[in-house]
This record gives sequence, C-alpha cells and structure tokens, in this order.
Amino acid sequence: MSSTSTFVPPSDPPKYIGIDVDNTFHTHDVANFTKNKRAFRKLLESGYRPLFATGRPLHVAQYVLGELSTDGVYNGYPGVYQNGATVYNERGELVKEVKFSESFLRDFCAMVKSRSLEHIVVFLSASEMYALVEESACWQKMCEIWDLDTKLHVVSAEDILKSNIVQIMVSKYKDIRDHIPGVPDVDFMGKIGTCGLTDVNPPRVNKLEGLRALLGHELAESGNFAFIGDGSNDVEALQASQWSFAVGNASDSVKAAAKNVLEETNDQAAFAKMAQLLYGINVE
Repeated sequence: MSSTSTFVPPSDPPKYIGIDVDNTFHTHDVANFTKNKRAFRKLLESGYRPLFATGRPLHVAQYVLGELSTDGVYNGYPGVYQNGATVYNERGELVKEVKFSESFLRDFCAMVKSRSLEHIVVFLSASEMYALVEESACWQKMCEIWDLDTKLHVVSAEDILKSNIVQIMVSKYKDIRDHIPGVPDVDFMGKIGTCGLTDVNPPRVNKLEGLRALLGHELAESGNFAFIGDGSNDVEALQASQWSFAVGNASDSVKAAAKNVLEETNDQAAFAKMAQLLYGINVE
C-alpha cells in the first residue's frame, strides 16, 4: 500500500481496467460523476479497455451509464457482474455463469423459512430477481441503494431451485450468517457491503476469477489489468493486480490490499484521478 503522491506510472500501462461501481466509479455528485464518465470515455478512445467489475447484475449496473450508453460508448460489456458469477463478452453474451447447487438453495430456503427470515433475502439470476414473500425489507433496501426500476418475482422455494440463482442479497446478514448451510468460503462466499447489504455467491466466485475468465476469453494475459475499488468484494482483485488502487473512502483493510491508495474519494472523482496517474488522461 503506497500513497499516490510518489506514484510513477509504467511506460506501458495495462490495457484492461477493472472498475468497481458503487462507492468507486459512481457518485451522486453530478460534477465529479461527469468527470469519471469523461475519463472512462477518454480511456476507450485511447485504446484501453475500462470495464465494470461489480456486485451489481448487468442490467442494474447499466442504470449508471447515462450518456456512455446512449452515445454507444459502453453498454456495460464486456464486464464482470455479481462479483464474478456472471461475465459478459463485448457482444453482451454470457461467457461465464456460476450458479448455486439445488441442494444448497433447498437448504438455504428451508433455513430462512424456519427462522421466518424470508423478508431479508432476495435471490438473483443473471437477469431476474426473486423473493419468497411480497413484503421484503431486503428488496426495499436494494431499491433504495440501486434506484431499481425492475420487477421482483414472488415465487415458491421450489421455483427458486429452478431459477439459475447466482447471487443472494441479504439485508441483515448477522441474523443468518451462522445458520447458512455449509462452510463460509468453501460452500458459499459472503461479502459484507458498505451500503447495508451483503452479497452471498457460490464458492470460488469473486471479481478476480471473473476478470481472469474474461481476459482468458479475450486471449489476453490474465494478470495484465489495473483495478480500482473500495469494498471487501474487491480485495482479491486489488491484491492480484500490480496496478491496483483503493479509493480514499475505502476501509483500512481494503486499502491494505491495494498497491496504491488515492486521497480522493468516489465523491471527489477518484476514478478520474486514477486515470490521470496511470494513463495520463486529464479531464479537468
């Protein structure tokens, strides 16, 4: 972990740049979000491949693209989504999908039902969202954080088993953490977010493995990428990338995983600052 005050850029920076969305690229500060999107556009125009690597599903990440999408600059693909459970190529085709087993989902549904905790979980496939009950506190939290404009399907546990579930969102993880069937980091991955939601994914799913799958699909060197993030679901990629950056609003443990730490937060256009330091892209 180093301060960027003494940062020396490489002569040949990596072509691919993995970018976390929430609390990294995205900000509600309009002026600084505009800077970040301008930096993204200039990186593409300069021949680099910035791409999203996020816990969001693709269709939810697309909400933040704005003019990048309407101008045809970037529609969200290629990209790594749902913490690496779903990966899309440049044509928007799903090239990797890691689903929960039916046995895990059956035991998980039985656990939440026996504890009357159906309201704190939402199940996600690559493109749809499901709940066991209509009154879902988890869904309300997701709508608040992601500004959702999509349909929640209320279904039975048996329907969940058939729905290609790749991710489970949990709004009160501490209430179920010790009761999830299996062993953490062996049978499932749980990543506590900074927005009050926890992502639960199948085993061995993380953004690093998603990026490796995408780079392998594009016949690129698997370790030749930059990365910028802020959360616990970014740690593996921050550790693996030679050119990784934690934003200023990241926790100390996340900063410790990064090779470089920016002073700027997401609300201060930290992504644009990274583009300037590593690629010489200036949007001021």
